Amino acid sequence: MWIRLEQGVVRRKRFVIWMKTALTLGSGFIVLVAGPLEAGGIYFSDRGSGELKRSGFHGGVAEVIHLSGQVSSAGTNVRGIAIDSVGEEIFWADNGADRILRAKFDGTKAEVLHRIGGRSSFPADLFWSGKRRELLWCDRNRRHIGAIFPDGAATEILIEEAAASGPYFMDWDGDNGWLYWGEYGGGAIYRSRRDGSHRTKLLNGNNEVRGVKVDPVGGMLYWVDRNEGRVYRCPLSELADEVIRVDHPRVQLLYSGLDTPHGLELDIPARKVYWADTGTNAGAGKGGHAVSRGDFDGSGPQEILVKGSQPWDVALDRRCVRYGEWSQRVFHRESPSSRTDPVMDPDEDGLVNALEYAFDLAPFLPNRRGGLLTSFLTQRKENHERQHGLSFHWRAGTADLSYRLEASRDMKEWSEQGVGPGGVQVTVEPDRDNMVEVTARTVYSVHDLPEHFIRLTVQWGGSEFALVERKPSSRAPERRTLR
Repeated sequence: MWIRLEQGVVRRKRFVIWMKTALTLGSGFIVLVAGPLEAGGIYFSDRGSGELKRSGFHGGVAEVIHLSGQVSSAGTNVRGIAIDSVGEEIFWADNGADRILRAKFDGTKAEVLHRIGGRSSFPADLFWSGKRRELLWCDRNRRHIGAIFPDGAATEILIEEAAASGPYFMDWDGDNGWLYWGEYGGGAIYRSRRDGSHRTKLLNGNNEVRGVKVDPVGGMLYWVDRNEGRVYRCPLSELADEVIRVDHPRVQLLYSGLDTPHGLELDIPARKVYWADTGTNAGAGKGGHAVSRGDFDGSGPQEILVKGSQPWDVALDRRCVRYGEWSQRVFHRESPSSRTDPVMDPDEDGLVNALEYAFDLAPFLPNRRGGLLTSFLTQRKENHERQHGLSFHWRAGTADLSYRLEASRDMKEWSEQGVGPGGVQVTVEPDRDNMVEVTARTVYSVHDLPEHFIRLTVQWGGSEFALVERKPSSRAPERRTLR
């Protein structure tokens, strides 16, 4: 039986599937559809042509996003761009008219979200926080960082006098509560809490800082130097105690010889760094008038993906609905099929590419199985009976993935309906980029069973891949208590 879970349910609340009912028919495989079957890709603001553009992950010819609604033009001086993949909205700054705008991914419902009153404003970079449902923005001339809430009616100035020459590019690490930004002309990078407290200068010595991004998972800060034509990174641990210079031995030069890099974007699961290059240094280096990408550690080549007039900033819609789209997102364009084929395992971690796709992992970075599936015990409050549970992250909204959950007490006889009376209850909660967190629990007690196993079978195309987790020891910490 194929189960389709509709878009609105996934986005607004968690939901429950009773596996005993769901798995009694057909193959028992479950398909999660968390949104329309449309591929993600690269979005960028083109200051030279005054347009918003996009392409697939392998680039090619840029598609102009034609606007309709309250406005039909992106503006006369298009700057920062950000996207909300859940609401399928694009946000951008127009420095020519001192305003911040938004539109749907297809260009419809284009409208002014916020007009900046007074004079001498310079809206630059933007960042959309999905968790807080707010849009952060830099004003270079007024030297502050502000927030706009979804309806555009409420605004808040978060940080006054962010830098002497003004903040220009920024990033928000919502997991750890830090706001990062680079100074327009002073070559420094700063950090503070959202309310401006604990403000610290982290690094200086750049010629002109542009894109600033943080990878909280890997503990790295990334940025570009416009006039030096370079992409850098540095471990966050090196920035904790004192201000360091860009020539510090722990600062890593990833890519050099670029033309005029500006906006920066990270694809953390794929371990890719993207940058927009305006080309305004008149042919001084590679990748001018284009969006490029490279690897997190700088080991791979610079890939010039898509051309524009003056690409100023870049954003990513990381959703992938087919394996081929994910493959373009994570592999170099010249990668051979011996690396990209779904049944290959280039990082030799025991997970073939089809599984790396399903769980949104990097296929060239070995993954620990312990971090992929979590097996746990729960205890019901009313009777203290223990259930066996399994949780994992899964790619929803795909056209080619499905999974099946089965239970066994001996790894010989497997039942889709569980062992004993009842079945397996599954809850699904939305996460980033059309990923969901799936949690399965038996609705029967496993307390008296010496052994118990849950098997996750992933189906991609005509292939199936099985992963098995054993019931933890009764002395193991419990995952959570059920009421």
